[in-house]
Amino acid sequence: PIGDTHPSTNGAYIAAASVYTRIWGESAAESSHNPLPAVAATVQTTVTANIGVQQYTGKFSFQNPYLMLDDKRRSIFFENWGSSTELGVQLACRSAIAGSKIGFEAGAEPYAWNHGREGGGSKSYRIDASQWQLGFGYKFRSYTWNQPIPTANDTHIGQIHDEYKSANHMSTRGSTARIVPWRLLWAQLHQVYPDLNPLADNAGHLSYGHGYGISNYMYTLYSGRCPLGVKPSPMTDRWQAQKIGYETAWRVGRCQMRAPGFKVMPSSVNAHTVTPTTAETMSVQFILPPEKPVTVQVSVSNAAAIVNPKYLTFTPSNYDTAQFVHVQGLPGGSASEPFAVQFDTVSEDLVYHELNDSWSYSTERSSVEAVTVTVIEQADRSLTIPNRNATMIPLNVSGSVPSNTTFSHPLHGTISWFGENVIYTPAVDFVGTDSFSFAVNQGGTITRGHVIIT
Repeated sequence: PIGDTHPSTNGAYIAAASVYTRIWGESAAESSHNPLPAVAATVQTTVTANIGVQQYTGKFSFQNPYLMLDDKRRSIFFENWGSSTELGVQLACRSAIAGSKIGFEAGAEPYAWNHGREGGGSKSYRIDASQWQLGFGYKFRSYTWNQPIPTANDTHIGQIHDEYKSANHMSTRGSTARIVPWRLLWAQLHQVYPDLNPLADNAGHLSYGHGYGISNYMYTLYSGRCPLGVKPSPMTDRWQAQKIGYETAWRVGRCQMRAPGFKVMPSSVNAHTVTPTTAETMSVQFILPPEKPVTVQVSVSNAAAIVNPKYLTFTPSNYDTAQFVHVQGLPGGSASEPFAVQFDTVSEDLVYHELNDSWSYSTERSSVEAVTVTVIEQADRSLTIPNRNATMIPLNVSGSVPSNTTFSHPLHGTISWFGENVIYTPAVDFVGTDSFSFAVNQGGTITRGHVIIT
């Protein structure tokens, strides 16, 4: 670099050669501008070897117009500034959050976001952290809407540069500004469906397919969650648009080459509570395939509940088959006790490693403990049962009886009491891994444990 800020001539050539090789799939030595053929060859080798290879891990926290907010609230509200096109995007957004089992209601400010045009006058997005957590803006050039895509792109060749300038401008507006690169979203959809029209009519309204891409992009950047459903058969352009929106937001928000499609959901939008006698069932799956197995670890933030199973395993062959987690409320010292169910991943596939999600619940109790509740955590235990026989399993809690013990029951077998211990009986012909969780309440001292059975 020159003066630590500007690249030298060679540095500029390396950057240009990298772009050339990525676009054309060949060495920049094939171009008419070729002062450094040896450098071009090295660039081609390096770029080709790193296509699809993850370069970064973790979350990026520096301020930028693609920064994910990672807000996990269970009900949100958002507004648009505009007319029919912006309203269409808003309706698509409501569809995206409904599919993720997130509620839509106003509540108190600040609302989740508002969206509008960059430099669109009364239709422009707003930046005000006291009213909206985020402001989403997109570059809308009315002078190209009625032109064929190749003509519009060739005539206004700086379209990507315009979006880059827009991103920089939004960054100067405040830390809540975010950009929607909607021409980039359309370009990707156009690659899959070259005959698809980006406009819905002759009045310049965006197609609904494009709107679905924008909506998934905005919700992903807001929540860090995957609003994409399982791939349909036959394929639809709507799902492709949603996939492009989600993947683009994840890749720019996480600086990753791929998106994982990590999807955790409650049983319904309104499933917010459990009790000591009732449970909630949550689903976990991946929409997009990992390259290596992924373990999902499930935990509870406090002593209000237990979960089972605590460990889920997904592979490149079963990644999109939903697995289920049961959340069971426990006795306690208050009528209502909030808690969160936390999901964390471990994998050798870096894109799928250290993902997380969290869902808020509360345990509602008709009667409460008259003493201070103390929690004792047992270490997780793993047991092997030969020949899949019924086997006695000690809870290792003196004085445990049915009246003071709560179970999150096994998914592939049953448990019955035998003194202070239990007998686990696998289902007929079941072969595999099962588990159960329990909590024993003795005068306000709650002992929690988890048993894995193979």
